[in-house]
Amino acid sequence: MESFCRTLPTGSSFAKVVSLASQNGYRVSHLSKEQRAFVHEPRSMGRFICSLQFREEHLVSAKYVLND
Repeated sequence: MESFCRTLPTGSSFAKVVSLASQNGYRVSHLSKEQRAFVHEPRSMGRFICSLQFREEHLVSAKYVLND
C-alpha cells in the first residue's frame, strides 16, 4: 500500500485512481464533500490506508497511513 500510495500520479482523476486501486486489489471509499477519499486493502481490515485529497476530482495529494 505504501508503494502504491507513493506512486499515484498527482492530477489523476478520481476514476483513474479507482481503476488503479482495483487493479491492485484495493478498494476506494466514496469521494466526500471535502474531496477526500481513502484507499484500503480489504484483507488488512483498514490497517494500511492511503489518504487521498482531491481538488475538482483530480488528485492533489496521497499520504500513506498505518492505522494501528
